Amino acid sequence: MQIGVFATNLGLGDPYASLERAASIPGVRGVQVGNVGGPLDPANLDAAARGRFREQADRLGLTIAALCGHQDFVTADDGLQARAARFEAIMDLAVQWGTPIVTTESGHLAPGADRERAWDTLVGVVRRICRHGERVGAYFALEASGSCFIANADDLGHLIDAVDSPALRVNFDPANFVMFGNDPIQGVRVLGRRIVHTHAKDGLRQAGGRPREVPLGQGGVPWTEYLAALRATGYDGFLTIERETGPDPARDIAAAADFLAQRLRG
Repeated sequence: MQIGVFATNLGLGDPYASLERAASIPGVRGVQVGNVGGPLDPANLDAAARGRFREQADRLGLTIAALCGHQDFVTADDGLQARAARFEAIMDLAVQWGTPIVTTESGHLAPGADRERAWDTLVGVVRRICRHGERVGAYFALEASGSCFIANADDLGHLIDAVDSPALRVNFDPANFVMFGNDPIQGVRVLGRRIVHTHAKDGLRQAGGRPREVPLGQGGVPWTEYLAALRATGYDGFLTIERETGPDPARDIAAAADFLAQRLRG
């Protein structure tokens, strides 16, 4: 396995500066980048800019491990098909940049919304996107989160069975399991070889069930057992460090890279 960084979390704004910063962190070999809105949205990149970003990553010795295309896929409103088309455009960009992986969450169920309708909406739009993924060689890598409609490993498994496409895979975030009272080790065992990308993030479930993200190694993710469970599935991809909160995420990311490097050596 290799160590990556979610470049957006470095807090620099400029994607080229984020690449430089990621490359300067010992042990980091890859980056994930956000591609909804902002300078790396496919709609904001002409052919020259697409080539320039890939060339910069190559020059720095960085693999583009994954793209991120978070969208709402459970709300059946007038914008749903546009969101699906945007995700398909991100898939096209991912393939151009040398990765088949685009990660996302399912979206959140609005208060009072009908769960059955949301399920049917999600299955339908994911099938559409996965057909595109099959054509271009890209994955819809869905991440479970307790705050989202697809909340756990069982939800992911049910969706994979319903969509029935080789393009539907899993982005596994162990902290999301811990923070919402689920077992990440069991989650890895349930999802197995469908995992194509992982986030390296840590968290705690506090009193009253409140989730709290914390620096890597300071939460409830059992890292030795978790890495062993991934290895047992045959996973050999990226552990992409994600640090979404805290006073100094860049500092925490550098410390997390060292934390992971030590455990991968062991």
